[in-house]
Amino acid sequence: MHVRDAVEDDAADFRWIARSSLRAAYGDAVSPKAIDAGVEELYSDDRVAECISDPTHRFFVAEVGDDPVGFVDCRVAAQAEEGTVQWVHVDPDRWEEGVGDALLEEAEACLFDRGVDRIEGTALAENRDLVAFYEGHGYVAGTDRETTIGDESFTERSYLKFPPGEDPHLVETRETEVGTLYVALDDHKVGSKADFYAAYHDQDRESRYGFYCNNCGSVDTAMDAMGRVECNNCSNSAKPTRWDAAYL
Repeated sequence: MHVRDAVEDDAADFRWIARSSLRAAYGDAVSPKAIDAGVEELYSDDRVAECISDPTHRFFVAEVGDDPVGFVDCRVAAQAEEGTVQWVHVDPDRWEEGVGDALLEEAEACLFDRGVDRIEGTALAENRDLVAFYEGHGYVAGTDRETTIGDESFTERSYLKFPPGEDPHLVETRETEVGTLYVALDDHKVGSKADFYAAYHDQDRESRYGFYCNNCGSVDTAMDAMGRVECNNCSNSAKPTRWDAAYL
């Protein structure tokens, strides 16, 4: 098995690997229709081509011989502070063969080489195999949040990993226009320009303030009933909550 950079022609293989992986991991919890729709949206030819040309995005493909058997989708935040492992998909026939391990390690090496301070992955809490996967690779469990798949609600858990030798720190102090606040690195929404972090009055995260915009440093933000967040200072915006998780 070897791992290589993705090319645009990998899009069709991404779709069948992702579809097979998701159905095997969540076939009892998520309908085939919802899985198929998500796969077509995330790995259309156009989107894969766009991501490959985007310097903040990287795809790596695992092959056995000339056959793709898995891939990882990762990105670097605009400020190069946080890297995200958005998806790890492996052909179910190749589970337990170390393919997911090799892909995650390649993604981590790439992201840490880019200078990120931390890497985040996410998992539905009920996927115990994926939870064990992250924990086995040294990730620290962060916060739980609700996410919607189709018409159903699920608990999604964030996992963070820091560079070797650094102690985990899930809360950072930020000076804002309303004074000192504490932002939760493990609780955020992906924005159009940068991520939004949950902001608190206290380090123990007992008194919530709102959202901190990591693009301009403002906490002048607003969220609507659908979960859309927008910064009133720089127009950074986050879409409604959608399903973003990773699979072995």
